[in-house]
Amino acid sequence: MSVVTDEPGTPQTLQEEQRATARRRILKAARQAVVEHGLDVTVDQIATAAGVGRRTVFRHFVSRDLLLNEVLEDWLRNINNGLPMSPNSGQPPQEWLVDVAAAVLGTNLELGSFYWELHGPRSRLADMNPSLYRAVLRVRIERANEIAASAWTSFGGNGEPPSWVVDVFAVQLSAFVTAFLGELSRTSEQVVQTIATSLEAAIRMALSETSGERHG
Repeated sequence: MSVVTDEPGTPQTLQEEQRATARRRILKAARQAVVEHGLDVTVDQIATAAGVGRRTVFRHFVSRDLLLNEVLEDWLRNINNGLPMSPNSGQPPQEWLVDVAAAVLGTNLELGSFYWELHGPRSRLADMNPSLYRAVLRVRIERANEIAASAWTSFGGNGEPPSWVVDVFAVQLSAFVTAFLGELSRTSEQVVQTIATSLEAAIRMALSETSGERHG
């Protein structure tokens, strides 16, 4: 028996479809288990989360490390999903910054303590997979640059934003800020508003400095 796939000319047997379904289920469970247990997650914990036996996990992934690498690479590919990189048509930039802050906070809360294993000063990922760790850093830098540039243009800036503005965006959109504000017993709404206000203030200060330079 074969199953028709989305790709023409590539029929998939029922057994192949079942294997693909089981593999996706294990990957989804592994993502959840990693967030809960960190990079020390065991195959047994992943198997329990997936509702399968450890032998089934190893049937699809030859080692725990290869499974974790695939989970992390998939997370990296989708790291900016749901993050509005620029305002919608007609959307006030102030409102967009609130959406950006809310999306970043949601991601940070979803990752929980696992975020620190990825980004902290003693990142476990740096030892486990150096190339993937460098890719995570690169994506964070690119994200800060792109959002800062969008904000700069949306608020009326010309050219590229000052480097210090990009730095402010990188810091404010990091889990370090969201975690610290959480430790101050701020609500999620307060955290989002604080971040959005800080980003807008940085943009307006830079615009004021630029305007002063033009008229000086």
